[in-house]
Amino acid sequence: MTTYKIFYLKDYEYDEEIKSIINNNNNNNIVIKIGNIEDIKYEWNIIKNLRKYIPNGIPKYICSPKKYKNKLVLMTPFYQYNSIYKAVWGLDNIDILKTLINQVFINMFLSYHYFGFIYRQDNDKNILNKIFINETDEETFKYSYKSHYETSKRTFILETNGYQAIMTDFENSYYVHKKDGIDDYWQSIYNFIQSIKLFLMELMINMNNYKTIINFIENQMEIKGDYDNSIKLHYLLLSSKYNFQENI
Repeated sequence: MTTYKIFYLKDYEYDEEIKSIINNNNNNNIVIKIGNIEDIKYEWNIIKNLRKYIPNGIPKYICSPKKYKNKLVLMTPFYQYNSIYKAVWGLDNIDILKTLINQVFINMFLSYHYFGFIYRQDNDKNILNKIFINETDEETFKYSYKSHYETSKRTFILETNGYQAIMTDFENSYYVHKKDGIDDYWQSIYNFIQSIKLFLMELMINMNNYKTIINFIENQMEIKGDYDNSIKLHYLLLSSKYNFQENI
């Protein structure tokens, strides 16, 4: 994978606390985001909520938002590797790509389960541009889920292959009532799978059970299927095989 460019924010006059945080951070590997007060607060609150249940897939901000003139400043750790879209994929790391995609799906599913949260971007075809890659020492990630159809919790265990997917940029995401927002949920999952398909086509990679997966999602959209059916989709994604092809 190729490394991502480190961003430095120049020509701004920070308060002393922000200066101290920047100066004390090794190599200044910080991503700094400045935005309107309401926009930054909105994203900040989303992060705080999601990290309670899916901390592995959500960035951990270095500090709470800081005032800068009539705006707010957020600082996140710099992630060593590119976004999924910009990373370099080949035969030697294709298993990592599959692992990251599975992680993102589980994060989207549990975000809806716990909060009725819909992860969206301006253009969902480029959603993989907003999902970054970070190294991890954890061999597996465990996700706890209690279905409303079951009496006990279910645990999903995903191998990491040494990497984790970090979802970023939440300003276009939103909350819905789970009872009434199922159309939005399945549409977001459909968009995500379609973005994966387009991306794999660019890489000349075949996803062997894509038609089965997309047909399953389309059926859920048609019947307004319970989001709990995502468990079936999870296992379909786990069983996917990615193969490089001359033509797709």
